[in-house]
Amino acid sequence: MTVRRRFTLSILLAALTWPGAMLLAQSPSNVPTLAALSQLRWEYRVLLVFDEAPARDDTALLREQATAFRERDTLWFVVRDGEVQSNYPGPLAEGFGERGLRGLARGERVVLIGKDGGVKLRTSSLDIAGVFALIDGMPMRRREMRERGSEGKR
Repeated sequence: MTVRRRFTLSILLAALTWPGAMLLAQSPSNVPTLAALSQLRWEYRVLLVFDEAPARDDTALLREQATAFRERDTLWFVVRDGEVQSNYPGPLAEGFGERGLRGLARGERVVLIGKDGGVKLRTSSLDIAGVFALIDGMPMRRREMRERGSEGKR
C-alpha cells in the first residue's frame, strides 16, 4: 500500500470513527445540519423552551430579541408538540426535538446551557431579561464583552 493511499485511508477511518462525524451533514448553505446539541459546544449558549400551552407563543418573544441573542452567542429552541422552532441558521436533523432535546427538560420548562455544555438554569417560566442577566454575569461572557468592546466588534 502506498504512503498516499495509507494516509487517505487513515483520514477516512478517523472521520468515520469520530463521535460526531455522522451528525455533521452539510446543508446547501454550508451550515451544518444540527443533530445534537454537542455540536454547539464552545460556540454557542443554548436556551431551550418547552412550550406546552397551545396559546403561548414564546417564539415571537424570542424573535423580538434577535440582536440580544446574537450578541450573547445564544441559540434558542422552542419545542412544542415534537416540533422545534429556532434561531439556528441551518436545518435541524429529523427528530431533533424529540431525540435531542426532550430528555433535557426534566420537568422544567426553560433550560439554559452554557458554552461549556453545562446546565446553568432550570426554571418553570421564561424570563428573557433574567436569562440575559444570568448570561451577562458569566465569566466567559464578561471576557467576551471586554474583548469585543476593545475590538469594537458586534
